[in-house]
Amino acid sequence: MKILSILPLTDSFTNLNAGAASLFIKEIDQSNKKIVVAGSTNNKNTIFKNRYVNFNNISKFPKGKNYSYAEKIYSYLNSKKEKFDIIEVHNRPQIAKILLEKNKNFKIILYLHNNPNDLRNLSRPDEKLFMLKNCAKIIFLSEWIKDKFFLNLNFKNSDKTSVIYPAIKSDLKKEKKRNKEILFVGKLNSSKGYDLFCKAAEIFLKKNKEWNFLVCGDEPREKIVFKHQNFFNYGWLPHKKVNELYKKVSIVIVPSKWNEPLGRVPIEASKNGAAVISSAKGGLLELSPFSLIDRSNSVQGILKTLNKCIKNKFFLSTLNKLNKNYRYERSNYIKIKKKLNEIRNQASDKKININFNYPVKILHVTDSHLRHFGRLFYSTGKKLSNGFLLNNYNLQNFSDRDIQSYNKSYKDIKGTNYLNNGLLNYMSNFKPDILLMGHADNITNETLSNIKSIYPGTKLSQWFLDPLIKSGPDYVKNIKRLKLKFNLCDSNFITTSPKVLNFDRKKTFFLPNPVDCTIDCLDLSKNLDPVYDVFIAISHGQHRGVLKKGKVDNRFNDIKEIINSDFVKTNLFGFNDREPVWGDSFFNELKKCSMGVNLSRGKPIKWYSSDRIASLMGNGLLTFVNKNYFFSDFFNKNEIIFYDEANDLLDKIIYYKKNYKERSTIAKNGRNKYFKQFNNKVISKYIVDKTLGLDTKINW
Repeated sequence: MKILSILPLTDSFTNLNAGAASLFIKEIDQSNKKIVVAGSTNNKNTIFKNRYVNFNNISKFPKGKNYSYAEKIYSYLNSKKEKFDIIEVHNRPQIAKILLEKNKNFKIILYLHNNPNDLRNLSRPDEKLFMLKNCAKIIFLSEWIKDKFFLNLNFKNSDKTSVIYPAIKSDLKKEKKRNKEILFVGKLNSSKGYDLFCKAAEIFLKKNKEWNFLVCGDEPREKIVFKHQNFFNYGWLPHKKVNELYKKVSIVIVPSKWNEPLGRVPIEASKNGAAVISSAKGGLLELSPFSLIDRSNSVQGILKTLNKCIKNKFFLSTLNKLNKNYRYERSNYIKIKKKLNEIRNQASDKKININFNYPVKILHVTDSHLRHFGRLFYSTGKKLSNGFLLNNYNLQNFSDRDIQSYNKSYKDIKGTNYLNNGLLNYMSNFKPDILLMGHADNITNETLSNIKSIYPGTKLSQWFLDPLIKSGPDYVKNIKRLKLKFNLCDSNFITTSPKVLNFDRKKTFFLPNPVDCTIDCLDLSKNLDPVYDVFIAISHGQHRGVLKKGKVDNRFNDIKEIINSDFVKTNLFGFNDREPVWGDSFFNELKKCSMGVNLSRGKPIKWYSSDRIASLMGNGLLTFVNKNYFFSDFFNKNEIIFYDEANDLLDKIIYYKKNYKERSTIAKNGRNKYFKQFNNKVISKYIVDKTLGLDTKINW
C-alpha cells in the first residue's frame, strides 16, 4: 500500500537534525519504497532522497502555520493521480482534523509522540472522541502517552489504539572497556534536569577527578553554565555521533523534571550497553529495564546512585552487560515492523480480526430480572448466557433494565444516561469480541455508534423474541424496536423465519427458543397419571406479570373449545381472571400435566413461537402446535402434534388422553429432538459463528 507520512513542521527530515518523528520513520520505513514523507525542511540532503515532498513558504495567515501546512498537503493529495491508501500524521492532531473535515474517506493514522493533553485539537474529551471516531488508528509511542489520552474520557481503551515504541537499533557487536565518563544528552534546560546534572558534576568531581562529564545538546532559550576541566560540552551532535558516545561511556544520566512522553535517550543508551540513571518521570522507564531510578529527582539522589556505581566496579560492569545483552523485544525492529504492517492493513480495510488464541469474549446485554427476584429465572437471556459458558466463551452479563431501574435520579429521571455511560465503561474494561443485546431498547444508537467507532473490532448483534406478524399484536411497535438497532448490528436473530419477512437476509437469522438442561430438567413424558390433562398458559407480557383488563386475542377461541369440553381437565392460567403463573410455581404446575398447547398471539407465521414452546417440549409434555407455524420443518408427527383448528385440537387432545402410551412415546421423542437441535449450547455457538462470519453446519 502507498502511504504519505506527514511530519510536524518543526521536524527536520535530515540525518544531521532529525527530530523524533523523522527518526521513527527512518528506523522503521527506510526500506519501504511505498512511503512518501511530507515535511518542511530547508535542506536538500533529506533522509529519503526520492521519497520526500517539501512544502516551503508556510504562512501563519489566516489561521496559523499548521492550517496553511494542512491546506498545502490537501491540495497535493488532490493533485496526485495515484492515491495514497493511508495518510500518517505525526504528532499534529490539528492537521489530522483539518484533513478529515475536508475528506472523511481519508484513512488516517495519527501518531502521538507527546502528551495529548498538551496538543492542539486533542486536549478536550470531545476532540479525542472525534479522533477516535474518524481516524483509522491512533498510535502512541509509550503507554504513558496512551494513559494521558484516556485521562479525561469515561473509558480507558479502544481497538483503534496501539502502543508502538521506536525501533531503536544498535550495532554494538562486542563490549569493550568503557571510559570513566558520564554523559548527558538533550536540551540544556532545567526541565530536562540539566541544572541538576551540572550541580551533581560539580560535587562529584571534587572527589572523583579521574572521571569526566560529557554533554551533547544546546538550548538557546535558557543559559545554564558550568565549567570544569573534566566537563566537556560538545554542543548539538548528529544522531550517529551520539550513538558512538553511548558505546564508550560508562553511565548516562537522564534527570528530567518534566514528564518525558517516552525518552529515546535511556533506550538508546541501554541498547548500546551504557548504565542508565533516570528520573521516574513520564514514560522514561518503559524501555530501559535495568536503569537505576532516582525517584527523588535531586542532586543528592544523582550523587547517591553515582557513588553506588563507582564504588563497586562489578556492579557497574554487570549493568553494562545486562543492558547490552537484553533482548528489548518491544523495540525490536523486525517485531515492530511486523506489528505496524498489521496495523496499516487493518487501517486500510478497516477490519480488525479477532484473536482466536483466547476464548471469544461476549458482553451480553439483556435483562437478568434481578428486580423481579427470580420470577423469570428461566428466561431466554439466561439460557443463552448459560450456553455461552458451556461453549467456554468468556462471558459478562450486563442487566440493562436492572441497572436503569436502580439508578434513577432527579438529574436522570429514567436512568438512561447512567445505563449508556455504564455500557461504555463496561466496553472499556472488558473489550468484548461480541456485544450481544436482547431487547435492550434503552441502549441508544448514539452509544452504539460510539462503540462501533471506538471498538471497531467488536461485532454488534441483537436477538429479538417478540412476534413480527402484521395481523398480530404490537406489530408496528415491534418492527420499530427491532429496526432501531438493525443497521448498526452485524447480525440480527429473530424467532420468525427471515424468509417470510422483508429483512436483509445476509444479516438476519432464525433464532429457535432454546432449552437448558439445568432449567428444563423435568421429563413429564413419564407422567402417566397426571392431575390435569393439558397445561395452557398465556400472559400479556412477562415484565408486566399480570393480565390487562378487557384484553382479548385469538388464543381465547382455541382455549374455549377445550374449556367447554366435559372430558378434558385443563390447568389453565391467564384466562377468566386467573393470573399467569411464574417462577418455580410455573414448573410445579407443569408437573401436574401430561400435555401442553403452544399458543402464540396473532395469525400463524412460519417458525414463530414464544419461548413457551421450549418449556413445554423441553420438559417432556406432549405438545400441540398449529400446523401453519411450519414446525414440521423441524419435527415429525412422532415428536409433536400438529392441529388445524380448535375442533381438531380438541379431538387430538382427547385421543392422546386415552392413548397414554402413545402420548408418552411421542412426548419423549419430542423432548429428545428438541434438546438435540435446539439446546442452548448449540444455539449460543450458532449465534457466535454467524456474528463472526464463521462456518457453521446449521442453516435454519
